[in-house]
Amino acid sequence: MSYPICFEKDCLRLSRLAAFVVALTSLTAVSHTYAQAGAPPQPPPVPAAPGNVAGETPAAVVRDPAADANLLYYAAQGDLTKFQRFLQRGGSVQEARRQDGKTVLMLAANRGSLPIVQLALKENADVNAADKIGMSALMLASRAGHAAIVAELIKSGASVENKNVNGMTALSLAVQAQKPEVVSQLLAGSASVATKDNWGNTPLMLAASGDPGIVQSLLKAGADVKARNSIGKTALGIAVAKKNEGAAAQLRAAGGFE
Repeated sequence: MSYPICFEKDCLRLSRLAAFVVALTSLTAVSHTYAQAGAPPQPPPVPAAPGNVAGETPAAVVRDPAADANLLYYAAQGDLTKFQRFLQRGGSVQEARRQDGKTVLMLAANRGSLPIVQLALKENADVNAADKIGMSALMLASRAGHAAIVAELIKSGASVENKNVNGMTALSLAVQAQKPEVVSQLLAGSASVATKDNWGNTPLMLAASGDPGIVQSLLKAGADVKARNSIGKTALGIAVAKKNEGAAAQLRAAGGFE
């Protein structure tokens, strides 16, 4: 018959002590291994998202909170490279708008950046969207005299008859700004010469104080030389008041009167 070499409590203490020694030995070995390696092992790197820009985190590529604001800024600047960069980061040409209501397409059209206009249209920008005063991309491009952009917008379905808060169409704005090439494009796109703004002025009346060449283009397109505005003025009456002899001569030759 054998007897235990220790009492029950003493045996339990010895057992716990042995377990502690084993654990301590293992920990020492692991620490020694890390020291030799220089550092504990690191988790694998997160793979870069598609289209990642070198040196940037995947999170910035997936969605940059400022992407829309940057799209608007670089559209206004006409910077195609940076515009494309923020488009790739999730910027939306459909949703991005400034506080004044201007979209990416409007800003690019006003700036005269045909490449950004074309890219925005490719990304399904609303070609007939208007800002808070009713100005569309076509109106802005027309007023600024960007003929190539006007042609691109018309080809993409821009309405030539939409009006801003003053009742002015793209043609009215182009005439007022004296942009003859744009006027010709809008007339070729079937823009109405009979349209009137909030004061009853037709494009011909707006032209009467400016470029005689535009007056001639409007007359050829069928503009009514006898129409009167809200205060009873005809195109000839306006030309005479502004001492625009070239325009006045054309209007008289077309049957105009004061």
